[in-house]
Amino acid sequence: MSQFDSMEQRIINMYIDLFPPFKPGKNESISESSQKQFYEFINTLLHILYNNPLLLFSKINQDDYFIKRFNKHSENKQLSYTRMKKCIKSLQDFFEFLYNIGKIGKQNNGALVFDDKIKFPARYLEILEQCGMEYTKNDSHLILLSKKYPELVNCWKWLSTSPGHSLTHFISCMFDLNYAYASDIYSKLSGNQEAFNLLESFLINNGYTRIDNRDNKVNLDYVKEYDSKMNEIKEPFGERTHGGISAQYDSLMENPAVYSLRIPYYKILLEHFEMMSDELKHFIVSTGKKCNGCRYCVQMDKTGEKQFTYITVSHKKEYKMCFYFPAFQYCWEKLELSAAENIIRLLSFAEDAKVFYEK
Repeated sequence: MSQFDSMEQRIINMYIDLFPPFKPGKNESISESSQKQFYEFINTLLHILYNNPLLLFSKINQDDYFIKRFNKHSENKQLSYTRMKKCIKSLQDFFEFLYNIGKIGKQNNGALVFDDKIKFPARYLEILEQCGMEYTKNDSHLILLSKKYPELVNCWKWLSTSPGHSLTHFISCMFDLNYAYASDIYSKLSGNQEAFNLLESFLINNGYTRIDNRDNKVNLDYVKEYDSKMNEIKEPFGERTHGGISAQYDSLMENPAVYSLRIPYYKILLEHFEMMSDELKHFIVSTGKKCNGCRYCVQMDKTGEKQFTYITVSHKKEYKMCFYFPAFQYCWEKLELSAAENIIRLLSFAEDAKVFYEK
């Protein structure tokens, strides 16, 4: 677990964690050196904010975090939650400002030039100056340039206006729309690159579709549809028809990164438990939720007579397996080789069992 001096530092660290290694895009309109300068500028900016959060925030709060990823409200930390969300909003507002001035600014001799009606918040200007930018007024115009990064503006303007690039691409320096930056990021965060590479290779070689930055967040999904129609990609805990894996980041958590398994037709898979290998059986009964009488499955029953719905399986002893929202259990903050191997076993079984989904 990383230690932070403040809550603001913890939230800023999200952008540092999700900042990929430099990989330039191949584009005739923008040079690699310009992309490199923009990358160095953003990297510098993030670390300046991390080391001195008061440049952006008027107040620094004591660090805090959540442990229960899927049930934060049970930790009774509403004040911390509100402060964290406010911190995230302040950072988003700042980055959106940088993104938007790239859109509206006009390029002129290595500078971004603006109409003097554009207002630059004083805090933002101080941050930019700390990062090597110069801000001047000239007649009825405002001028932003950098002697430290003379080609910076070319990439800034391009990333802000190029079709396909979003704010997420801008702040994470994802220049090449076809490159799997998220794979590099979540391989590093997994804690075990061998395990991550083993799992990702399986997914690629077995026809799973890679989806980067779903919902404009830096995340990674590999999915395969098992329904006859194409269904919306939901959060892993609400998955019903897709197989695959989802890697996401929640800056409010003690351990932010999480790798969640997408299991298609989990109830049907449990119904064919006896067809599984012993290794997979052990994985299922040691990881999946057992019925604990929570009453979710009978919550609409007004008579009190409806029985709990679970699948009874046997592996050395009997288990009453709940089949609702399996991704709440099948998720890992760090990937071990054994977890990757078991995920592959389960996804392989789900592929073999697809003949049962249509019945």
